[in-house]
Order: sequence, then C-alpha cells, then structure tokens
Amino acid sequence: MTFVGVLFALPLGRSFAQKLPDAPPLLGEVAPFSLHDQYGHVLGSDQLKNHIWVAAFLPPEGAPNHAAAVETVRNVIHRTKNLGAMFHMITLPTDAVGESAGVSEADRRTLVEKYCSSSELWSYLGGTPEEIDRATHAMLASLGSGPPDQLILVDVRGGIRGVYTPDKPSVDRLMQDTGYVANLP
Repeated sequence: MTFVGVLFALPLGRSFAQKLPDAPPLLGEVAPFSLHDQYGHVLGSDQLKNHIWVAAFLPPEGAPNHAAAVETVRNVIHRTKNLGAMFHMITLPTDAVGESAGVSEADRRTLVEKYCSSSELWSYLGGTPEEIDRATHAMLASLGSGPPDQLILVDVRGGIRGVYTPDKPSVDRLMQDTGYVANLP
C-alpha cells in the first residue's frame, strides 16, 4: 500500500513543484478595423471579440514564399482545432498595392477551401487597397511595424499577446502562448 502511495505522490509532487511559464505580455491593442472574408461577410475587430485569433500576412500566390506561408497557416489551424469556435485564423494580403489587393473573393474562397477543412476557422480577408492598409495599420500600429511574414496572436479583448516568425520554434511558442491565453480569465 505504501508503494502505491509513493507511485502517486511522486508525479503529484513534481507537478506542484513546477513553475508555470509567465503569461504572454500585453504588447498593444488592435485598433478597430473591418474587411470582408472570402464569402463577402464583414469581418473585423468587432466580430473577432471573444475569440482568440492569429493574424498572418499571406504573400501573393506566385511569390516564392507563398507555399511556406500557406503551410504555416495550415499548421496553426491544425494545432488549434481543439479550441473550436474560440479560435480564428485570419490572413491578409502582404501588399495592398497591385495584384495582391485584387485577390477576388472567389480566389480567396478557393484557397481557403483547398487548404482548410473548416472555413469557420480561417478567413482570408480582402478589400480595397485603402481598407487593407487601414486594417494592417490597425494591427501593427501599437507594435511600431513588422515584417509581413509575422504571425500576431490576439486575445479575446483585442490585446496583442505576441508576434512570431513562421519558423518551427516560434510557431511552437505561438501554440504554447495560444493555449495559455485560452485559459486566461
């Protein structure tokens, strides 16, 4: 009987002795924005309230880093699917000037449906070049600026909780922070 007690006490003691990582710091706030998703529905900061979301900037389809960016988005969506409706992935074109701003709803819908089993988890946003610039500025203004390949983690109140690069260690950290933010009160 003592042996069984020791078997249960060791893992319990180890878990009590471990220190949890610190919560991701609040880096800024996302200013209000509004764009249209691949189905023409309005999606912006108001609709994303009460959701944890990650914003990614997607290069045009012919760009050399397009496939890697799409794979990063797919990886994030796959790894957060257990959060269900609490999580949402959004992507914006990286360049609001020129052809990437002109990505049609049909092309955005095709891309999302090709790479994601649930379009409820991923919205590829679009609009006029001015609207995309305003939305990008709304996300990056409190951060200063950032390269277009960054992923931005936003909590349920619109607070920016982290900025990540698409490399594996950084995406792993994004997943850890997403789980932590999902359990914040």
